[in-house]
Amino acid sequence: MKYYLAADGGGTKLNLILYDQNLKIIKAVKGSGINETRKDKDLILKECTELVDELLSNVKVKEIEEFTYSLASSVTILQDVVADRVSVKRMVSYSEGQTVIASAGLSYGVVAQAGTGSDVFVYQPNLTKIIGGLGSVLGDDGGGFDIGLKSIKSAIKSYENRGEKTLLEQAVFEKFGVKDSRELVTLVREKNFNEQISSVTYITSKLARQGDKVAVEIYKNAGKDMAGQVNFALKVIGEDNLVGKVIVSGGAWKGFNKMYKTFYKTVKKSYPNVQICFPYFEPIVGCVIARLASSGVPFDKVKGKLKRNFANYLFDKGDIR
Repeated sequence: MKYYLAADGGGTKLNLILYDQNLKIIKAVKGSGINETRKDKDLILKECTELVDELLSNVKVKEIEEFTYSLASSVTILQDVVADRVSVKRMVSYSEGQTVIASAGLSYGVVAQAGTGSDVFVYQPNLTKIIGGLGSVLGDDGGGFDIGLKSIKSAIKSYENRGEKTLLEQAVFEKFGVKDSRELVTLVREKNFNEQISSVTYITSKLARQGDKVAVEIYKNAGKDMAGQVNFALKVIGEDNLVGKVIVSGGAWKGFNKMYKTFYKTVKKSYPNVQICFPYFEPIVGCVIARLASSGVPFDKVKGKLKRNFANYLFDKGDIR
């Protein structure tokens, strides 16, 4: 029996799946983010070690045929931890955009990825390009951090009576245990301030669903930001030259459906013939599909088995639309 390992990690989570040649999951574990720009490297090492040890405990796997991964990290902490504990024949890295395209059963496309951060990935036969994704200071417009930061700023403006009144004011202040807007300054001094700010999206999502106008507007603007980046990508490609579809992926989209609806309307206004879709699976399964594709196994041949065996990783559209 041959065994394989897939990993997907970003700013807030890390998923690992150990599976066999029959596409049967042996074990799966989930941990927190792996991006060293958002977390101390020593902490990443500690968490990766614990997670890999959890994955390999009580399983009789001594050799990994191939380790495929998509990690928002420039360091090899996870790869090194895995290699220290089990023999790995091959390690293959895929970008976030590649795994999303694969998880949609496609070979090419444009990915509108909005998770903690945001990127638009262009993968065409003769063009590979990333738009946005410049980090929390210079970019990531429309991602979770951006939504969280705008929510905190809106709460401050509401408190100081220099912006529209919003329920975000009370909710944000209660979350961080403050009574005055100036106390929120300490947020940016914390090591995990990116996670703290991104976590505010849960509040924004809840209040948007309850009809808070400011929270709704934040999600609508996030949709516009993502559409602006995608429209630029389509301008570079040329609508008639696009191979594949525009694929929407990432957790930020699931916060409130006005984000997707605004995005869809804005893109379609400029490019009415472009197809917009969701992936079948979460990106980690894209690592599995990409590995199979590289060995000549077409997606349609394994689609049914993947849906059955990786049912817990089907992309949950919820009420996005």
